[in-house]
Amino acid sequence: MLKNLFILYFFALPTLAQSFYDWESYTVDEFYERIYLEYGTLDQNGDPIDYIYVIKSVEPGIYEIEITDGDGDLYEVRGTELFIEFTTYFGYAGYSEEGVLEVNQNSYSTFYRKEY
Repeated sequence: MLKNLFILYFFALPTLAQSFYDWESYTVDEFYERIYLEYGTLDQNGDPIDYIYVIKSVEPGIYEIEITDGDGDLYEVRGTELFIEFTTYFGYAGYSEEGVLEVNQNSYSTFYRKEY
């Protein structure tokens, strides 16, 4: 019984892993990291600024993530200081949108929005 269950799980795993490619996809334009600044830092207009965003490289791989709305056109990867900017309009992510982030070595990355 246990052996049959293991075989079923083993063969079903690649099918489940590949299924996200059928989801709605969004091309990532750039990744950013939020860097907090020292108290009293000012922007070019003399206004107080708490943090800046700097371009960040991300290790190639496939990640299950949740994104939420960030500042401007950025989307925050929940639980991190990593932010995503898409090449096209993503829309309102609200509290959370689940999905899969595929980061390739050639810097071409895609977010697949989970279907419910």
